[in-house]
Amino acid sequence: MAIEDLQDFTNLVLWPHCGVWPSPDLFEAALTIHRQSQYRLYDSLIVAGAIASGSSILFSEDLQAGREFGGLTVRNPFG
Repeated sequence: MAIEDLQDFTNLVLWPHCGVWPSPDLFEAALTIHRQSQYRLYDSLIVAGAIASGSSILFSEDLQAGREFGGLTVRNPFG
C-alpha cells in the first residue's frame, strides 16, 4: 500500500471509527480489572476498552465465557 493510500485510509476509515483512546483512566480501569480477574494486562485493557465504549458484550474465545464486568458480559463466539 502506498503511503498516501495508507494516510487516506487512516484519516477516512480508521480514526473516525475509534471511539476509545488511551488515557490514564483507561489504564487505571485495566489495572483494576487485572487485580480483580487475574487476566493479563493486555486482556484487561481490552475489557476496559469495551466497557469504556459502552459495549454490553465482548466476544472472546480466550476469556472466561459468562464473566461479567458491570454491564459487560464475555461470550465465546464459538461456544
